[in-house]
Amino acid sequence: MTTNLLLLAGLLGSAAAFPNPDEPTVPPVLSVKAARTAGPGATVTLRAVVINGAELGNVRYVQDADAGLALYAQAAKVPGYGELRAGDSIQVTGVLKNYNGLLEMDPVQSVHTLGRNTK
Repeated sequence: MTTNLLLLAGLLGSAAAFPNPDEPTVPPVLSVKAARTAGPGATVTLRAVVINGAELGNVRYVQDADAGLALYAQAAKVPGYGELRAGDSIQVTGVLKNYNGLLEMDPVQSVHTLGRNTK
């Protein structure tokens, strides 16, 4: 009986070592600087503060203590993007790409406002 319990415990414990391929993976939340090092083509999730609103059209610039990044999205395609204002703290996920020699996130896949007016 004890051997059976130990065997069962061992099998159950080792199940965690084998990830379930059907479960979605959650990307780590990065700083802007760390996200930028991932380079073009990488899908990244980062937290930062928005530094402009709709006055620049579909472009929002974000920054944290170490770096900044341009985001580009069509507000109609990404819920919450059109409401972003300077000072909003956000978590955003998207793909990095080079645009005229500058790194930006395009497309933005999702954006979540964490706080308003956090300048």
